[in-house]
Amino acid sequence: MRAALDAGLPDGLDVLRVVEAQPGALADRLEASEWLLTLPGVTRAQVEQPLAAFVEALSVPVERLTKQGPRTLDAREPVVSLVLDAGDDPAAVGPDDVAVLRLVVRHVTPTVRPTEVLVALTSLGLPEGDPPQAVRLRQGPLVDGLVTDPLA
Repeated sequence: MRAALDAGLPDGLDVLRVVEAQPGALADRLEASEWLLTLPGVTRAQVEQPLAAFVEALSVPVERLTKQGPRTLDAREPVVSLVLDAGDDPAAVGPDDVAVLRLVVRHVTPTVRPTEVLVALTSLGLPEGDPPQAVRLRQGPLVDGLVTDPLA
């Protein structure tokens, strides 16, 4: 099955594993996402104070433009963890001094996106650099603050 699926995909998209589906919808098991946010033009030192302020805050409101107009949402409440990445992840992009954040965010309604967390950090003093790069590392059940395999 894995080989047949893999053969039908374009180069660069690879089926690594096939598992038997468990009862229930997969979407019901996706409780949180883990992201790697690379901030070109922003150093690790420049992110420390805004990051500490965000983590300590009970709420950090940001505005999202919707079809019905502007809507204020709390970018802090669904964030399980937000830390400077240690730099040992091959998914991280950029030179050693570029700030890379690791974000774990619960799936809530309305969804809080990584861009909204970055807007919140900017409101707390994060300087604007080049466009950030966001890579979702995984999504699944949230167990002890970690995003786990939804197929396990």
